[in-house]
Amino acid sequence: MNILSINIRGGKKRRKRVWVRDMCFKHGIQFLGVQETKMEKLEPFRIKCMWGNFCFEYACSLSRGRSGGILSIWDPNVLTKDQIWCSDNFVIMKGTWSGHSGDYFLVNIYSPQDPIAKIHLWVQLLEFKSQNDGIYIFFGDFNEVRSEEDRYGTLFNVHGATAFNTFISDAGLHDLPLGGRRYSWMNKSGSKMSLLDRFLVSSEEDFGPIPFKFFNSWMTRDGFKELVERVWNTECENDRLVVKLRKLKMEIKNWIGEVRDDEKGRINAIKLRIDEIEGKMDRSCASLEELDERTRIFGELNDCIDREEMDVIQKARVKWDIEGDENSGFFHAMINHKRSEGAIKGVILNGE
Repeated sequence: MNILSINIRGGKKRRKRVWVRDMCFKHGIQFLGVQETKMEKLEPFRIKCMWGNFCFEYACSLSRGRSGGILSIWDPNVLTKDQIWCSDNFVIMKGTWSGHSGDYFLVNIYSPQDPIAKIHLWVQLLEFKSQNDGIYIFFGDFNEVRSEEDRYGTLFNVHGATAFNTFISDAGLHDLPLGGRRYSWMNKSGSKMSLLDRFLVSSEEDFGPIPFKFFNSWMTRDGFKELVERVWNTECENDRLVVKLRKLKMEIKNWIGEVRDDEKGRINAIKLRIDEIEGKMDRSCASLEELDERTRIFGELNDCIDREEMDVIQKARVKWDIEGDENSGFFHAMINHKRSEGAIKGVILNGE
């Protein structure tokens, strides 16, 4: 089952709707949950634009004024609707999922900002769950964090976090780990960030682990072997294999992110330096030391490009195994992109 949840912060702009539609196509989304639609009236054309075709059903809670609004869209060929419940802060769709047994409750949430109203919402949802048996998937913008580490640059409300954690515990929900960035919301200046968006699922339902892709190029990078040995040999409170693997995964993700950022900066610096030296070569004023430096940094640049191409080839091979001939467009696009980077766009002669 593929579910996408997103706070769109208003769906009037076409580029936002197209962005959501493209994500639905790319990931084969079967259920789309949108928060903060800011729709004051039903607009089927905009709903269709976000979904991408006419094969859909939906349920929504319209906004009051210029804030709020919740929209749930699904593929009726995959998900059969049984019943709908709506309020200002949630849309609940009960149905059966093709290929899965039991009743599913998909709860699309846009929590209020007011702390008291949030507590009332947790109580209301907990009461609903206790009265309706099934498999629950709560998702959306909860406007609340679980710990102080989930906020940056903003005040941490310990009472609000405690109430939220109590709701999760009492409802028997499991907080699925999310990939990507640490925070899901950021202000325009980047001075304030929070993890407000989550997927909370029934503890009895096994949704499987988050996939972790290992790239062979990592083995060629300095420091990778030492990182693995250090993390693996570090003692922790729980030495279970799954805990050590999870910790190693997070350390590798942080490390490779920093390495790639540094490598991009180094590649740009090398290109600038090569351009500078070759300018001196054109004027016949480059020193022997600069010629040696050019040869050396060219080798370093080629090593960086080789690692990038290793990742491209591995990605293409994985997608080919999955998609077969449907992947030819992806493969040729990657190759053409690499060719265009190395192509000579033109020649300037005597300034013309």
